[in-house]
Amino acid sequence: MGRKEKHDRGVSTTSPPCTTSLIPLAALSPIVNEPPTMQLDVYGFGVNCYGQLGLGHAHDHVKEPTLNQHLSKKSVGVVQLAAGGAHCAALTHNNKILTWGLNDDGQLGRQTRGLGDDELDRAKGSPNKREMRPGEVDFSGASLPPDTVFTQVVATASATFVLTEFGDVYGWGTFRDVGDVIGFPSAKDLRQCTPVKIEGLRNITCLAAGAEHVLARSYLGAVYAWGGATKDQLGREKLARRGCNDPHLIPRIGAGAYHSFAIQRGGGVYSWGWNMYGQTGAPQAGDDNYLTSDATVPLPTLVSDLQKENTSSVTEDKRCLSWGRIRGNALGIPDEDMKSDSVLYSNDGAWPKILKTPTLVTRIPGRVASAVAGMNHSLAAVEKGRLFGWGSNIHYEIGLGHKEDVQSATLIDRGGLKDKKVVSAAAGSEFTVLLVE
Repeated sequence: MGRKEKHDRGVSTTSPPCTTSLIPLAALSPIVNEPPTMQLDVYGFGVNCYGQLGLGHAHDHVKEPTLNQHLSKKSVGVVQLAAGGAHCAALTHNNKILTWGLNDDGQLGRQTRGLGDDELDRAKGSPNKREMRPGEVDFSGASLPPDTVFTQVVATASATFVLTEFGDVYGWGTFRDVGDVIGFPSAKDLRQCTPVKIEGLRNITCLAAGAEHVLARSYLGAVYAWGGATKDQLGREKLARRGCNDPHLIPRIGAGAYHSFAIQRGGGVYSWGWNMYGQTGAPQAGDDNYLTSDATVPLPTLVSDLQKENTSSVTEDKRCLSWGRIRGNALGIPDEDMKSDSVLYSNDGAWPKILKTPTLVTRIPGRVASAVAGMNHSLAAVEKGRLFGWGSNIHYEIGLGHKEDVQSATLIDRGGLKDKKVVSAAAGSEFTVLLVE
């Protein structure tokens, strides 16, 4: 679907979608979101066995940052990007939604199967050519209003969702919750292979996606959640009882794989969901509330250590903090930089397991513009456009050309990234995609 030629609202912002500020009710118009406009190149590295890097092949790994020739800023012009479990989605400057990667659950929103010889590739365990390269999502059956403009795309492990300028949400794919297929209400076989409008959502200004759940923040500050709920990642009980208008859940939202965050207008951070490794950052009564698979924070709870930080993906003064499971160097904080009273050790006291308190990620030179976390690796882009990564690197997901884990924040400047400015990063399960000037 092509984007309409004219916008009568002036120049649109390139700010991250989840930092939209509230405006007076009297100024409310049907348009609540503006699309980003900066046209950027796409780079990728890490696991590529399902074609999730969109390079046109399914070689197992890509060791260094590699320019996606199918998504150059001159010919395509991607303005925003999202990474799921093994697929990606992108919004282009001319209002197209492109997808690529694994499509077993309909997460690409377009037909890629039963199209001739490509099925031979599937029989061999490889994705077909239509999945390995970016392709346009078909919205012809979604009953979109004329001249609909998309403003944000997000991806779960096996589903994709888009937000429009009018605050409507469309999605496709499926949800899974601890092995069970939940699917979409309208899907006959639990897989929604084409875009469908998500009913009950109006005037949405921001989306955030976990592994199997999605959050949406409305213009008036209500937070909606849907998808898998086994790990209490929806915070459903409190939101339902209070009509989804909890004053603590106003401006910004975020989601980890099975936990969620919301930020109060004054800067307080609330979290809920799975907490086996202390990933919510919420205070717990004792150490016995960690390290079990059913450890959760069921309702939105204030993260006291972040109360004055006014965070989004980074703090107001452009620092990056991390906490949770220490194993695999996923936090980017060397052991010597952790305060002993913030660390929970193994039963024999031999090695640290959980960092309970949000702690500064050291060794990032400069002010951090944005930070993202994958399954076991993390990335931070500083304001000057340099990218740093740390954590698990067995699949080259940090793009340094080797497979050794990275203990602390390390500059990623190999391959095509040298002398390039990184605008943002998206972390999939074991791969990374970047938007680069």
